[in-house]
Amino acid sequence: MNVVAAVKRLELPADSYAVFGSGGLGLRGWREPHDIDLVVSPELYDQLRERGWREDMSPAGHARVHKGMYEASLQPLTMSGHVFTNDQIIARAEVFEGVPFVRLQDVLAWKRSHRRPKDQDDIKIIESYFEGIGRGV
Repeated sequence: MNVVAAVKRLELPADSYAVFGSGGLGLRGWREPHDIDLVVSPELYDQLRERGWREDMSPAGHARVHKGMYEASLQPLTMSGHVFTNDQIIARAEVFEGVPFVRLQDVLAWKRSHRRPKDQDDIKIIESYFEGIGRGV
């Protein structure tokens, strides 16, 4: 899946979201993402809901909206003992071909903090990348 093209099809305002999770790994060709997770501003969340995205609760009890392969969340991200709002995460995003992505350091910190079994391979992939460029995180 071309993550950049898939996200651009949504025509979202660039300062209101960032691609999270496996999207950054898919961008780099490290693994094929099965879906596209988005960290969104509260305003964009409301707009997506008004556009007909279905709202429900995540297993962790946070509100989210989704449509097809896309999921958008208002859940603050806890990384290395700190809680970051979506606006803070979006402001820190790295932009690739006009699409903002949550920084790999932040994705790694989040996955390390949550230690879900499904994230272990991603943690290894990202850690290997940082070790390879001499910037262990």
